[in-house]
Amino acid sequence: MNQIIQWSKGNPGAMTFLMELVKSEVGIFVFQRLKLMPSIRGTNLYVLWSDLCDKDLYKVERLCIYCPMSIRFRC
Repeated sequence: MNQIIQWSKGNPGAMTFLMELVKSEVGIFVFQRLKLMPSIRGTNLYVLWSDLCDKDLYKVERLCIYCPMSIRFRC
């Protein structure tokens, strides 16, 4: 839970995304990938989930599998 709070950086949308991941069958894989991408925290997590993947966890998973280097945000 502490990791979720830290990663969300106070962004309620990011917190919602991370909580959805916890409940999801793809969550463990996505968490492992996101650990390798420290620039994707807070608002960037919400943008990834909401804007880039239409709030679809399976789209997030596919993006992490097939295009991990394409997920870049400026720190």
